[in-house]
Amino acid sequence: MLEGRTESDGGEVLHGHDYRSSSKACQNRHYNSESEITPPFAMGIQGLSHLTFVVRDLERSAGLWRDALGAQEVYDSGAVQFSLSREKFFVAGGLWIALMEGEPLAVHNYRHVAFKVDDADIDTYRAKLAELGAEIREGRPRVEGEGQSLYFYDYDNHLFELHSGTLGQRLARYAAISPEGKQ
Repeated sequence: MLEGRTESDGGEVLHGHDYRSSSKACQNRHYNSESEITPPFAMGIQGLSHLTFVVRDLERSAGLWRDALGAQEVYDSGAVQFSLSREKFFVAGGLWIALMEGEPLAVHNYRHVAFKVDDADIDTYRAKLAELGAEIREGRPRVEGEGQSLYFYDYDNHLFELHSGTLGQRLARYAAISPEGKQ
């Protein structure tokens, strides 16, 4: 249990605030672990179905996913088109990744997808991505203990992050260094 957090009458008091009746509880609450986060009702998102990225050169992008990120190609539409354009499907870390040929993003931005990786593998990923011509981006300043990150742009301006930390680690670190009384 993190300092400043107490249980009271089945409710929760954190840093002196009672979140049982607060309408802004979700905006101000510090969660201490992923297990504390539960959906507000039975019908909800079950997980991630798939991620789709529009790419200019399907074969080149497929190489990046296979050769640098270790994704397994499981489908290639070839000349048969079931969707909006030619596509390839991959599985990476149990996730379904779809690449579709088309006009990619025009410019870089910070909107990104982060994949969980082992801390010890960050440098290997960096080398493989650089070898294949991915643009490695300078990372943001990090709080010690929240994990390492490697950011890179693919050939079509999609930003990806390879991150070694977890939500629980990040929340614990932020709570531990949060100024007294700050919610």
